Amino acid sequence: MKKIFGFSLVEIVVALIIFSVITAALAPIITKKLKSNNVTVGSLGGGGTLQMDCKDKFGPECGLCYPDKCVSCVKSCLSNQTLNIGKCDCEDCSAIHQAVCLRCDNGGCTECTTPNYISDGDCTICPIGSYCDGTSKTVCPNGKYTDTTGQTVCKNCEAGYYCTGGEKKECTAGKYSEANSSSCATCPKGYYCPPKSNKIQCSGNKYQPNEGKDSCLTCSAGSYVTSDRAQCLVCEAGYKCTGDGSKVACGAGTYQPHPGQTDCLTCPAGYTCSGANQTYCQAGSYAPSAGSTSCTTCPKGYYCTGGTNKTACGSGKYNDLTGQGAASACKSCSSKTANCATCNLETGTCTGCNSGYKVDGSSCIPEKNELLFTFTGTYSETVNAQGKQKIYLKSGGELTALNSANVTLFLVGGGGGGAYYNGGGGGGGYTYSTSLRTNTNQSYVVSIGIGGIGGSVNPASDGYSTKFSNFSAPGGKYGNGAIGGDGTGKGGLANSVGQDGIQFDGEWFGGGGGGGGMDDGVTYVPGGKGGGGRGAPDNNSGEDGVRNTGGGGGGGGAGGNYGGNGGSGVVIILVN
Repeated sequence: MKKIFGFSLVEIVVALIIFSVITAALAPIITKKLKSNNVTVGSLGGGGTLQMDCKDKFGPECGLCYPDKCVSCVKSCLSNQTLNIGKCDCEDCSAIHQAVCLRCDNGGCTECTTPNYISDGDCTICPIGSYCDGTSKTVCPNGKYTDTTGQTVCKNCEAGYYCTGGEKKECTAGKYSEANSSSCATCPKGYYCPPKSNKIQCSGNKYQPNEGKDSCLTCSAGSYVTSDRAQCLVCEAGYKCTGDGSKVACGAGTYQPHPGQTDCLTCPAGYTCSGANQTYCQAGSYAPSAGSTSCTTCPKGYYCTGGTNKTACGSGKYNDLTGQGAASACKSCSSKTANCATCNLETGTCTGCNSGYKVDGSSCIPEKNELLFTFTGTYSETVNAQGKQKIYLKSGGELTALNSANVTLFLVGGGGGGAYYNGGGGGGGYTYSTSLRTNTNQSYVVSIGIGGIGGSVNPASDGYSTKFSNFSAPGGKYGNGAIGGDGTGKGGLANSVGQDGIQFDGEWFGGGGGGGGMDDGVTYVPGGKGGGGRGAPDNNSGEDGVRNTGGGGGGGGAGGNYGGNGGSGVVIILVN
């Protein structure tokens, strides 16, 4: 290889390169040194002289320029400006970057407004599908999206859409989504899903048995839709289905025995109905009209064989019971009141008597033996089993007969008062019976003897006598009453039963009182039953000496502090 001054060509080239590197490294030092002397390195034309003209061209901040470019500049800039060294001047960020750039460092944008983000040193508008905070951008998460640029937050994905990667897409027919969804689901049974919608449940008479449908089917009349709207079923017996999708139970007084019906039937007369069934009213009840909800119990005065039948007991019959189902339930009026021909259907109270009798209260009394009288006291009338008129004189007064009649007169005196314990019971009042014929306008004096008051050994009192004019029956004595030849009862001894009295027209009168109870401090033995009268325990009075109606009887002795009171007297007139 040819050498120049003892160096090869390669060696010379390497040396030049090294020199250039050293020169470039020393340039700032040289520049700073020259700047202190206001030296401008100009062209070497015109003899290659140096010219000192930097501050005239770039201002005093430029320390070194060459030839129309500032090489070294010490000028300071504001935060929204950047230093252009070549011009030794401050420029706004917008001059070299986008207008929204707030700060520039070393020629690059380092701060943006919030709807944007920094990309490669530039402030870039936030794109669709993302949100930005002025520095960075973030893709919207699943279930959210943005559909315009420059957004700082993402929107919630609406029902009927799904959102992924910041993008919103539509759900197709037969699919649905709820808000904030990232995917679409298949429409379930009982619902329909049009495009871009949430699931919608079928309503009214609509239903849908399949998945993935965008419309509902119609349930026909005679059928109903299930609560999940997924089936249409045939209406069951006992219900009606009018076509609005519902089933309704047959109401009171109606029924429906067949399935698939749109209405209920009215319950026929004679039946009671519920749901799918009709029930025939049994004997003892009835249903008089259609639409009944229950069978009515057959009332008094009637018998009901079932269904619609309700038959009144015929003339001369009555029925005082409810719920009777046969004609045999109707009884004859005379079974309750002798000689009664017609009576109240329900109570049997006589309303009309057989020939020769008339209605008197609830009884039939003979018309031919009627005893017409006036009486200033109290009395009552009945008819005995033989149809004879029977009059009870219950208190004292004056009786005046207005016609003639043969009568049987029966009198009972007041019973004696019961003695103290271990003493005898009160004696029964004497009885008296006689026949007489009353004369028109004849007057009679009537007095009713009261029973004696029971007490201790003394003073238990005697009973009072009963009088009908000059006919009388003396009252009984306390203690051991005497026995009358006419059959009056005798008072019992201590702890004994009083004797029976005399019977008149089926009733007992004048029985003796029972003996007083033992006084052992523990046990009291009550007196026994007399002829209608009976001894009473402890301090209670003996009952009247008549078993069925009023009358005089001996008071029972007692095992307490006092004996029982004697029974009252009575006067009975029996018309022959």
